[in-house]
Amino acid sequence: MKKKWEVRYFVTAVASVPVYKAYSKTETYRQAAKDGWGTVYRDENNALVCDEDCAADLYTKNGGYFGIRSCDEIITKEMPKQAECAAIIVSDSCGFTFWAEDFSQIHIFATYDENGAFLGYAL
Repeated sequence: MKKKWEVRYFVTAVASVPVYKAYSKTETYRQAAKDGWGTVYRDENNALVCDEDCAADLYTKNGGYFGIRSCDEIITKEMPKQAECAAIIVSDSCGFTFWAEDFSQIHIFATYDENGAFLGYAL
């Protein structure tokens, strides 16, 4: 039986931010790195760019890291392949989605400002 996505929430004074635990590496990688799946798209110059309210973090099995941010140029030749990824975290306007080979190795820490507003996460 295929596992379904698990949902939890960061709760702040002003909002609750959903965090989706994904069991499909392929689907999570596509969401992070493939054109038309949510995080990235091809612009008018056919360059791969990140949507302005999205970001992705690809952590490789050898300890490497590749970040996808809206203000940075995406150099596709440096992007790790799906098979090289040990963990993937995607953020968008719907919340955060993460996948890991070993979920027990992933610890997500939320940070908040002095008013309780969610600022971001760290691994």
